Order: sequence, then C-alpha cells, then structure tokens
Amino acid sequence: MDGVDRKQLARQLYEAFSAGDRDFFENHLTDDLLFSSPPDPELDRDGFFERCWPGAGQGQGIDIVRLIESEDEVVVTYALKRPDGSGG
Repeated sequence: MDGVDRKQLARQLYEAFSAGDRDFFENHLTDDLLFSSPPDPELDRDGFFERCWPGAGQGQGIDIVRLIESEDEVVVTYALKRPDGSGG
C-alpha cells in the first residue's frame, strides 16, 4: 500500500462502516489485515467480517478523535453515537 494516505483511508473505512458499504471494505482491506479493538483482539480479515461487520450500516455516527500512524499501522480512537443517541 505504498503511496496510500493511511490516515485518510482509515477515516474512509469508518465512514464506509457506518454506511454499511462492504464493497469499499472489500476493495481496500489487504488479505493480511490484522484488526484489534478491546473486545476483538487480533482479528484477521475473515474474523473482522464475521465478528464486526454485522454491526455495520446501523446509522451510527463515528467521530474520530485521534489517528496515529506508525509504519504500516494506524491506531484510531473514536466516539460512537448510536441512532438512538446513546454512546459517544
């Protein structure tokens, strides 16, 4: 993924998640993806789609509050607001 603005791509991926745009994910995630979050440590690409994707496209708002890029890793901290107004 040389030449890719990874921080911008991370923002776009969160927007696509919120919109339920799986095609965007399919076209931008590498086969060797490693995704981690507190409840979902070290998921591979298939694990991400199995465990996380069912929550996509629920009309949630995702506000990115921090993006850190180091080599080929991007760390994202975000606040999620559910359609009912909870979260955040």
